[in-house]
Amino acid sequence: MKISVIGAGTMGAGIAAHLANLDFEVKLFDIDTKAAKKGLANMMAAKPAHLYAPDKAKNISCYSLIEDLNELSDADWICEAVFEKFEVKTDVYRRIAPYISSTCMFSTNTSGLEINLLAEKMPHDLKKRFMGVHFFNPPRYLKLIELIPTQFTSRIEIDKMTRFLEKKVGRRVVLAKDTPGFIANRFGMWSMYRAVELAENLMLSVEEVDYLTGPLIGRPKSASFRLNDIVGLDIMEDIAQNIISRCPKDPYIETFNNVKSIKALIEKGWIGNKKKAGYYKKRGEDLYYLDLKRIRYKSIEKPTHKDIQLLLKLTLKDRMPRLLEIDHRYGEFFKEYLTSSLKYANYLKEEISHSISDFDEIMQWGFGWEAGPFQMIDMIGPGKILASNKLFYQHQTILNFSGKYVPKTTKDDYKTIDEYPLIKKSLGFNIRELDSGVKAIALTSKMGVLNPDMCKRLREVLEVSPVGCKWVLCSESQAFSAGFNLEFFLTNAKEKKWSVINNGLKELQKLSMALQKKRVVAAVHGYCLGAGLEIASACHKILLHPEAKLGFPEINVGLLPAGAGTSRMRIWYQSDITKLKSIALQIIRGAITKNGYDGYGAGYIRKTDTILTHPDTLISEAIYHSLHSDYYDLDLKNWENFQKKEISNIKNDIEEVCEKEDISPYSIEISDKILQIFFDAHSWDEALSLERELFIQLLQNSKSIDRIYHMLRTGKYLNN
Repeated sequence: MKISVIGAGTMGAGIAAHLANLDFEVKLFDIDTKAAKKGLANMMAAKPAHLYAPDKAKNISCYSLIEDLNELSDADWICEAVFEKFEVKTDVYRRIAPYISSTCMFSTNTSGLEINLLAEKMPHDLKKRFMGVHFFNPPRYLKLIELIPTQFTSRIEIDKMTRFLEKKVGRRVVLAKDTPGFIANRFGMWSMYRAVELAENLMLSVEEVDYLTGPLIGRPKSASFRLNDIVGLDIMEDIAQNIISRCPKDPYIETFNNVKSIKALIEKGWIGNKKKAGYYKKRGEDLYYLDLKRIRYKSIEKPTHKDIQLLLKLTLKDRMPRLLEIDHRYGEFFKEYLTSSLKYANYLKEEISHSISDFDEIMQWGFGWEAGPFQMIDMIGPGKILASNKLFYQHQTILNFSGKYVPKTTKDDYKTIDEYPLIKKSLGFNIRELDSGVKAIALTSKMGVLNPDMCKRLREVLEVSPVGCKWVLCSESQAFSAGFNLEFFLTNAKEKKWSVINNGLKELQKLSMALQKKRVVAAVHGYCLGAGLEIASACHKILLHPEAKLGFPEINVGLLPAGAGTSRMRIWYQSDITKLKSIALQIIRGAITKNGYDGYGAGYIRKTDTILTHPDTLISEAIYHSLHSDYYDLDLKNWENFQKKEISNIKNDIEEVCEKEDISPYSIEISDKILQIFFDAHSWDEALSLERELFIQLLQNSKSIDRIYHMLRTGKYLNN
C-alpha cells in the first residue's frame, strides 16, 4: 500500500516514520525535496527514536510539492500534515486536488482547525472522502487517533478509514465532533494550562507540580511542565488562542489568559525541547528548572513528602480520594486542580464527545493517563466533585448523556487479559478461560517477578492439564516479567543456603521444560528480562508487543542466566558459529533491546516468533496463534559438540570484543563461566547442571553480592 504524507515537519515526519515502521511505502512531501530531506533527517535524529530501527528509513522517499505532484497519483492514502494555518492547508488542497485518484483516502492532521471549513471549497467527490485524522505526538508511541468527519464525509469512507487505521496502522480510533480542539486539546490543553496557573497562584515550583501530576495521579513521568516542553510552548499557545477565539462563552476559558510564564518564555524564545530551553533547561549534564516568579533557571531540588510516598504504594483507585485529604499545600493543589479539571470535563462532555468512554479513552490513549476524567470522578466519589452521587461506570454499564445506564461495549480484538473469566486464583498468577478452549496463565506478581514456589505451582498447573490443551502465558502486571526475585538469592547466599538456591533454580528450569512440552504462546509486553525471557523462549511461540524490551541482564548483577536460558541460546544457534558468538556477546554485555524488533537482531527471538502491528491486540492475537501457528519443537538431544579450534577462535574473538568495549574484569570473569556452559557441557542435562553450579559459584563471590545489593538498593547497575 502506498501512502503520501504532505508536510515534513515534526508531525508529518513522525507519521511517516510510524508508517515506515509498518513497512508501508511512504512518500514524504514538502515545499521542495531539500525541505523534505531535512524533515526526514530531523526525525531520525529525534529522541525518543521514531523508527524501530534506522533501516526502516528505506521505506521513506522524499519529494517536492512543486515539482513532483504527479507522484501523488498512485497514493492509496494522502495524509496532509502541513503548518496549522487555514490558508496554508487550503492552498495545499488546491494544488494537489487534480492529482488525487478517485479511490484515494484523504485526510488532514490538525489539532484544532475546523474540518468542515477546510472541506468547503473542495470538489464534491473529494469532500465526501475528506476527514480529520489527528495523530498524537510522537505517533509511534501514542496509539490514539481522533477521527473527525465533516458534514460532507461519506459514512462508507469513515468506516473504511477506521478499519484501515485500526487494522493496518495499529492505532485506536475515537470518533470526535468537529468542535474547537476536538476532545484532546479542548480538555487536555486546558488541563495543561490549569496546572501552570495553579503553580503560579499557589507559589509551587515547576519540580513540585511535576512531582504531584505524574505517576502519583496516574499520568506519565512527563507530568505537566516536562510535557509542556515536549509539546512546545508556541504550539500550546497557538492551540489556546484558537480555543479562546472560538469558545468565548466557555466559563473556564480564562485559565488560558491567566498564565503568565508561558507568554514570558515565548518572548525569550525558550519554547521547550526543540530550543533546549523551556520550563527545564539542560547545561551539559546538569538539569535546571524555571523559577516561575523570576523567569530564570535554578538547580533541581527534587521534592518529597512522606504522605505522598506512602500513597504511591496504593493502587490509583485507592490513592485518588486520599490526595484531596493531604494536610499540606500539596493537598490544596490537589483540591484546586482535580476538582476544577474534573468539573470542566463534566461541563464539556456533551459538547465535544459522543460518550464519556470516548472522552476517557482520548485522555488515556492520547495523553497516556492511567484513568480518564470520568473514571477518576468515580474513584474519588462523584458527590465530592459534582452535585450528583451517580457513578459514571457501574458493573458492565456506562452512564449516557440522558442519565441512563447502557451496556459498555468492548471490541473482542482489544479485550485485555483481566476481561476474561477467572478460573483459578493463585499466589502470583491467575488461570483464565480465553476463547475457543484456550486458557491463560497470567502472572500477577509485581512486574511479573518469579520465585521458586511460583515456578513450582505454574509447572504443576501445566503438568496436570489435558494433552492437547492450548495455553497463553501472559501477565496482568506492567511487564511480562522482569526476571527472578533477587532478594531470594541475596538472602539465601548470605545464609549460605546453597541447596535452597540450587532447588530454586531447578524449579525455574523445570518450569521451562514444562512450558516446552505443552503448546504455549508467550504474549509479551513491557519488560521480558532474565528468567522472564527464559520462560518465554521455552514456549513454542513468542508474540511480542512492538515496544517490548528483552534481554539477559544477569551479568549486570553478577550472575548468569541459569533457568535454562544460557543452554537454550546455545542450542538455538549451535549450527551457526557467527550467530552463536553473537548471542554469547549479547549475554556477556547484559544487553536489553530498545524494542521488539531489536529482539530479532539480538537473537532473543526466532524467525517463527511474531511482532504485533497493533499493541492492543496482544491477547486476541495470542489466542489466534495458539490455535493456528505451527508448533516449534526444540530437539534437546541434538547437542552438537565443537572442535577445539572452533572453540578457541570463538573465545579469542569474544576476548577481543570485551577488550574493545572496556568490559570490566569481573564481567569478563563471569563471561568465562557463560562460555563454559556453551563449550564444556556435552548434553542438555549437563548444561543445565552447569548453569546451576556456576550460578552458585558466582553467589559465593562478594563482587556478585555487591552488584545484587546495589541493584536492589538503587535500581542501578554496579560495574565493580
